[in-house]
Amino acid sequence: MAPRFDQDHIQTLVALLVEIGDLRAKLAAARGRIQERNPVMALDENGDDIIAAAERSERELVAIASSILRRLKDAGCLGEVLSQPLNKYEEAHFDMARQSAMAIDVYCARKSN
Repeated sequence: MAPRFDQDHIQTLVALLVEIGDLRAKLAAARGRIQERNPVMALDENGDDIIAAAERSERELVAIASSILRRLKDAGCLGEVLSQPLNKYEEAHFDMARQSAMAIDVYCARKSN
């Protein structure tokens, strides 16, 4: 008999992977979005810091997604991944990625006004 998994856990995991993809897209576009509002020569230090943080966060999200997929492929821990897809380290980096994405929006909104 095949194991049954909680639908809520599966939905949470799928939502998490979709959010990772959305954040990666936003973070990968950070340099272009910020430079669009400032010529490269006029880019302030805050913009450079936001770009650097976004690039670091995007790399971390790649690692997190790879880790989730690697754990899912390991049949021995499928249930564990479904019930808790991120460890504390990944949760911290995921939160930093969210903060980086918000910082991009705030910076771009401020420079647009």
